[in-house]
Amino acid sequence: MFLNNLLKRKDKVNSNIDWIEQLRPIIKEFKEGNNEPLTPEDVATLSFIIRFKIDLDEGNISEDGLEDAYSFGPTIH
Repeated sequence: MFLNNLLKRKDKVNSNIDWIEQLRPIIKEFKEGNNEPLTPEDVATLSFIIRFKIDLDEGNISEDGLEDAYSFGPTIH
């Protein structure tokens, strides 16, 4: 349900910018100057990075846990 609502959502998070547009700088930084489209594997990696950053911000994971996830991949997620 949440995903369907998210995909259909037309309102703005910021009054001037659609929420997907707010992700574009993150995607650009992740691509490190490469203009090729992200592969499915790139999208999965970026999704995990965003997921762990949210977990860190929400207090669900520690800085050490974040570093471990980056180094060794997710274990509890």
